[in-house]
Amino acid sequence: MTKKTVAISARPQTKQETEVEANLDQWVEGEEPKSQLKPVRLTFDLDRTLHGRLRRYCFDRDEHVSDFVRGLIADALPD
Repeated sequence: MTKKTVAISARPQTKQETEVEANLDQWVEGEEPKSQLKPVRLTFDLDRTLHGRLRRYCFDRDEHVSDFVRGLIADALPD
């Protein structure tokens, strides 16, 4: 029986380089590049009345509740 040999080469890094270049283009054009990190889900309980008030508050300002809460967290925990 003969042994088979397989040539193994390094993986090309073209996918990551392309994403980095796209992010740099966004940054130069004034757009904030999206984070490469996977988002984490945050779950918590709210009183039904408070939840309704929160949804109405965000609806009146044409804002998603998740964006509103992210803004609150970002303001409370600066870098």
